Amino acid sequence: MPRSGDLDVLIAYRYLPEDPPGVSDEWATTSLGYEPLVLVTGRRPGRRPPELAECLGMEWTSGHAHSPDRRLLHRWAADLGISPDVTLETEDLHSMLAMIGAGLAVGLIPASLIGEGGDRSGVEPVALPPGVAPLNREVLAVSRPGARLPIIEELVTLLAEALERVRSSYR
Repeated sequence: MPRSGDLDVLIAYRYLPEDPPGVSDEWATTSLGYEPLVLVTGRRPGRRPPELAECLGMEWTSGHAHSPDRRLLHRWAADLGISPDVTLETEDLHSMLAMIGAGLAVGLIPASLIGEGGDRSGVEPVALPPGVAPLNREVLAVSRPGARLPIIEELVTLLAEALERVRSSYR
């Protein structure tokens, strides 16, 4: 943890507002912005992008039952009145992406992992119905309280700028 002095900065993700890290005198938390979470399926060449309704009959992949991404998925699904069948569980986003790319499941993947339109990953975004709010996770820089080293400030700034570029490609 940054407070021990072993790390200068820790990059963390907050999927739901109530998730840690909370306010503390032991560390400083800086929001770098919000990263889109994109619902994706395996690429289907020559076919139109799949719609959410088509995905409901498919297997889904997500984190384990109490992981932040899984809790966000269930909250989002409940708001939409749907019940995705999560049968493939892993905490490794690259494994999720591989399962989705292989056509084994559908799932929510951070935009920074899939590139614009899924170009690099063999997946494609699912068309969400009009009015369905996109999902995001907050990206945080956690560090010791007080002034950061200049190189850490520069790193945090670069990460925030990169995150904004990712966000703007999914608007």
